Amino acid sequence: MENTLLNPNTNNREHLKPHRNRYTKQLSVANNIYELKGIVLDILNDLAGLTDFSFVRSIENALTNPLITNPRDQLDIYFRNRYQDDDFMVEYAAQDSNQPVFASQVYEIATRAHIATRTFKRNEEIMKLNRQYGFYDYFCMRQDSIVKRKGKPIRILYAVTQRYVEPFELRKIISPAYNELIALCEAIDYTTAINFPELLSEEENLSIEDIQLGKLEKSYLKEIGELRKKPKQIAKEYNVSVGSVYQALDRARRKLKAKTNFEAYAEARKFGLF
Repeated sequence: MENTLLNPNTNNREHLKPHRNRYTKQLSVANNIYELKGIVLDILNDLAGLTDFSFVRSIENALTNPLITNPRDQLDIYFRNRYQDDDFMVEYAAQDSNQPVFASQVYEIATRAHIATRTFKRNEEIMKLNRQYGFYDYFCMRQDSIVKRKGKPIRILYAVTQRYVEPFELRKIISPAYNELIALCEAIDYTTAINFPELLSEEENLSIEDIQLGKLEKSYLKEIGELRKKPKQIAKEYNVSVGSVYQALDRARRKLKAKTNFEAYAEARKFGLF
C-alpha cells in the first residue's frame, strides 16, 4: 500500500483512522503493559524491521517507563550524568510543532558547531552513548496526548529505530512507513491511557470526551444495568463465549474507572455514553 506523507502540522488525520483502529484493536488484547510492549515491537518489526522504540509522556519518569526498549544500563548512565538537563532532544520534545525529525540531524548541531560549551559537549557525549549501544539514529515524532495535565494535553515524544543502522539507511526504512508509525503512536497513547490508567500520575487525567466504549461494551453494560442480566445470559444471547463477555466488561470498567459493572453502567449513563 502506498503511503502519502502526512503534513505533521495538519489537523486532517482521517486517512490514518483505519491504521489507528487496527493497531488499537491489536494492542487492546494486552493484559498488562509488558504484553503491550511486546505487541508494539512485533508491529514495528513487521512494518519496517524496526527493533526499538520509546513512548514518553514525561522525561522525569523515563527511567522507570516500561515503554522504552533501551538497555537499563544505558538509561542509568544517561540519568546519572543528568544528560536530560542539556539534551537537545528534550528541548525538541517541548516545542509546539509536530514536525518529526531524525535525532542525528539534531545532534549534528553539536558536532558541527565547533563551540566548546558545556551543552554542546554533553550532546556529543549523548550521541556517543547512543552509538555505543547500537542506536545510531532515531526517528522522532511529537504528538499531543489525549492525557491532560492541568487541562492541557501532554506532549508525547515517540521514537523508533533499527539498531546498528546508519542514519541514511534508517531514513530509507522510515519513509514508506511514516503514516502507519504516526497511527501506531496514537493507538499506543489511547490504549495505555484507557487500559492502564495506573501509569498516569495524579496530575494527569482523561476528559470524559476521550473515553470511547466499544459497541459490545455498551451493549453488555446496558444488558446488565437495565435488564439485570448475568454474563452467562448475555453470552448465550449474543452467541459468544462467557470469557468474551467478561473481557468486554472488564475493559469498560477500566475505561470508566469503575469497580463493578453496575458502577460502570451508572458512570456511562452519567456522561451520556449511551
